[in-house]
Amino acid sequence: MFQDLLSNNDRIWHGNFVHTVDIIRQSVCSQFSVEIKPAGSKEHRYENCNLFYLKDGKFTRVFVYMSGENLLV
Repeated sequence: MFQDLLSNNDRIWHGNFVHTVDIIRQSVCSQFSVEIKPAGSKEHRYENCNLFYLKDGKFTRVFVYMSGENLLV
């Protein structure tokens, strides 16, 4: 999965992170920007969000939201 993602793109950047922690609900929200430049094509920009739920300091659930098509498949 990641091998194709890396080999098919000239540039992949993740940044502009904003992390929000909810101690009572034991959850973390990470919002971030993604810029991807496929080989031989124009750059694509996305705004994504990952939600992490924890119990006793360990992940119990993770949700990944992407504003564009899923490039990981």
